[in-house]
Amino acid sequence: MLLALCGALVHYFNSVAPGIISSDRRLKEAANALMAHVLIKDGQVTIDANAAGKPSLPAPDSIKYALRDTQGRLLGGNAQLPAVVMNNETSQLFAMSQVDHRSLRTLTTRFDTRAGLIFITVADARSTVDPAARFGFMSTLLWDFVQLDVTLVLVWVGIQLGLRPVKRLRNEIADRSPLDLRPIEESSVPREIAPVVVTLNRLFTMLRTAVQSQQQFIANTAHQLRTPITGMQAQLDLLAAEPAAQPIKERLLTLQEAIRQLAHSANQLLTLARADPPRTSRQRINRWI
Repeated sequence: MLLALCGALVHYFNSVAPGIISSDRRLKEAANALMAHVLIKDGQVTIDANAAGKPSLPAPDSIKYALRDTQGRLLGGNAQLPAVVMNNETSQLFAMSQVDHRSLRTLTTRFDTRAGLIFITVADARSTVDPAARFGFMSTLLWDFVQLDVTLVLVWVGIQLGLRPVKRLRNEIADRSPLDLRPIEESSVPREIAPVVVTLNRLFTMLRTAVQSQQQFIANTAHQLRTPITGMQAQLDLLAAEPAAQPIKERLLTLQEAIRQLAHSANQLLTLARADPPRTSRQRINRWI
């Protein structure tokens, strides 16, 4: 947006500058012509339109002018042109003045005559640079913003299309169970995210090794516990059947129940180690991702 605004401003100044240069040249020519036609008679300052051998005066419909003294009193010309204040170090001054509800570019020139110091102000009535330049600026700015909007739409569409492989990869991971650590097919993903997939596969390999080691440890431990537990349970059954063990039979029954629970726990550990990883709903996986 900032680049579009800067481009429109550059276009605006490029459109305005030639018109301003041309208007300034016309104003200087008109001021020089008026100074050449200034006539002082009986202390009065007038413009001699019939002076021969001098530059021709500008057309009244193209150039407006006004002659004023140092007190700002109108000596001749158009009274609508405002008086311009100039310091003693300035001989010519360009400005923008309001004339007939129009903004016109004016040139005020200090001119020293026998009747004293006068100021000649000329305005370019044909100046149509500002409206045209403003129209060009607004049209350029509007077109730049239209291009910006179209570009943003194209970028959004491109991003959506470009993210499709990433979404497929996300769905593939989401469809897995928490313990499904198979490697992801690297050839099915864009090369931009291939390093991520390689890293994930390396992580899956380490996790799969750790899970397999854990399952193997649980299976070995449960299997190793079953033999002594079974032997203890058999010995307790034989001991409970002996007549000499009748006084402590209740304690033996309690010990038998504890041994049976321990055997049940060992069987559960062995079953858990041999079982397949449970499936988990996709909604839960999506929450995790």
